[in-house]
Amino acid sequence: MKTIFIKSIITAFSLTVTQIFGQQKVSGKITDDQDVNLNAVLVLNVTKNIRSTSDVSGNFTIEADENDEVRFIKESYYRTDKMIKKRVLIIK
Repeated sequence: MKTIFIKSIITAFSLTVTQIFGQQKVSGKITDDQDVNLNAVLVLNVTKNIRSTSDVSGNFTIEADENDEVRFIKESYYRTDKMIKKRVLIIK
């Protein structure tokens, strides 16, 4: 089995979180352990039962709020689960 890696811009597992009209969107890029983009990865918000799929470049977007569990599933790869955490910026 191979491992799925999620890349982008926030917290430990790096996802981008944006909020539009009260709905929070989480987006990112999915690659394997050799940094190859993974398409057709099922992205599932387990908490809300919302589904999405990564595109040919490994990019995905899904609706998710803080503390939602998001699962990444692809045949022949280990399933990966991530909890959405609030991003805190510290400005000095």
